[in-house]
Amino acid sequence: MALCTATKLQVPDHHRLVAHTTDDIRHRALVRLYERRMAVDGLISALERYEREQSPRPAKWPEPNAAEKW
Repeated sequence: MALCTATKLQVPDHHRLVAHTTDDIRHRALVRLYERRMAVDGLISALERYEREQSPRPAKWPEPNAAEKW
C-alpha cells in the first residue's frame, strides 16, 4: 500500500517538473528573441545613420519614411 501511495505522489511532482521545464524553455527562447530583436534594431539604426552621413539631403527634402524606402 505504501508503494502505491508513493507512486501516486510522484506523478503530480513529475508533471509539475515537466511544466516548469517547459515554461523555463519558453522563457529562455523569448529572452533570446528579444535580444535578437534589439540587435537587429541596433543594426538598422546604425545603417540608417550611416546612410544619412554618407549622402546628406538638402534641407528642402524631407527624410523618407520606411514605406517610401521600399
